Amino acid sequence: ITIPADAPSGLHEVRALTAQGVTTATYFYVSQYAQVAEKEPNNRPAQANPIQWPVTLAGVINGNEDQDCYSFTAKK
Repeated sequence: ITIPADAPSGLHEVRALTAQGVTTATYFYVSQYAQVAEKEPNNRPAQANPIQWPVTLAGVINGNEDQDCYSFTAKK
């Protein structure tokens, strides 16, 4: 599936039409911000991936012990 660069942001539903009928819906979200993929290892705060807001984070949880840590600067 290719999502056009000008797709409107928000939640979108997709279904497939097969010889057996229509599949159940699955959903994906289009963000207005750039997407940044996590970089392993980042399971502990000392390994946190640095990010700059605004951004959409794309992390993957691999197993029960996996965590995704990110660091960023916040201003009051």
